[in-house]
Amino acid sequence: MNIISGQNVDLISPFPANEVRRVFGWNHCYRTITENDDTPNNIEDFTTHVQSLLNVCPSWGIIDKNRITNSSHEAPLVGIGLFEPAGPRTGYFHVATARKAFRTGLIDEAGELVIKTLFESAPTLLRLGAYMDEKNAPAKALCRRLGFKFEGVCEDAIIQNGQPKAVAYFGLTRRNWLCRSQELEKVSHLGDLDKVSLLVVPSEQTSPKQAPFQPEVTQILEEQVPTMVEAVATH
Repeated sequence: MNIISGQNVDLISPFPANEVRRVFGWNHCYRTITENDDTPNNIEDFTTHVQSLLNVCPSWGIIDKNRITNSSHEAPLVGIGLFEPAGPRTGYFHVATARKAFRTGLIDEAGELVIKTLFESAPTLLRLGAYMDEKNAPAKALCRRLGFKFEGVCEDAIIQNGQPKAVAYFGLTRRNWLCRSQELEKVSHLGDLDKVSLLVVPSEQTSPKQAPFQPEVTQILEEQVPTMVEAVATH
């Protein structure tokens, strides 16, 4: 297991297999539906579906290391981040989280750490994408806070409760991420880090226990994309 340390969160990779059932609860604790009629709608089928993705996609468990959410759990797991490759140059960023972790900004910090890890670990990766129900305002706001740009709406792309729904698409290129990271670094040097909506942990401050992540992401992008596509298509 690899550990990436941040200021308020730790990321553990891969996401613990014995905690997959919690993802179902995180996806169903919001008024805005995050799933569609083609997604498994019971916990057993959903767990099998997520486990199949974890077998071929890089994933991270999000730990509330400072217990900001007042969790009494020994290891307060509050969310999951997952990267779904769509080829050697691009892929999709997914996240599911507890409500308190979303409200307190923990997911913003975790998202920054995941994005930084992906771009630094996979030289072939040129862009990240994200998509959600067009009416899912919280998810769209999170994407913007993480630097993603709105790229458009695809009408009637999914079915929810028997009704066609539009999907919003966002994207973050490597070039834009580098520019944004440089700007944030300038702000942090001025002592204004708390004026931005996320936290970036300089690489020299990462924990000694953190293990190298590069081989895992690079191998998946270059070798396992066909396997991932087949797995998604069959579940």
